Amino acid sequence: MNKRRSNEVSFKLPEGGYKGTINARGFALTLDEPEDQGGTNQGMTPMDALASALAGCIGITLRMYADRKEWKTGEIFVEIYSIKNDNNELEFHKNISFENDEKLTKEQKQRLYEISSKCPVSKVIQAANPVILD
Repeated sequence: MNKRRSNEVSFKLPEGGYKGTINARGFALTLDEPEDQGGTNQGMTPMDALASALAGCIGITLRMYADRKEWKTGEIFVEIYSIKNDNNELEFHKNISFENDEKLTKEQKQRLYEISSKCPVSKVIQAANPVILD
């Protein structure tokens, strides 16, 4: 069975240093490390990019769901941060708020919080999918 490739990205890291460029569908993003880690601090770290992907995916998923339900959330704000737990495992935490918070019922907000865990990036992170060397 021929598997279809999706979400194809490339990363080019010139010799010397940690600043490189990701390319995806014609869009470029610079990744780097902070100066105290040997980088030049000219881009997000890979972990910043992962957290950004999660925040963006949650926000977009919530907008799609709210639009289908015709719920007027106003601006959606998603904050992601990570901490290492007592087992030294990385945990992602999220804070979600809505510009029109007072116009949403408690039940609507609860449903939106539930939906936030169903975005594709959240599912991938939660499933801890393997990364396979081709």
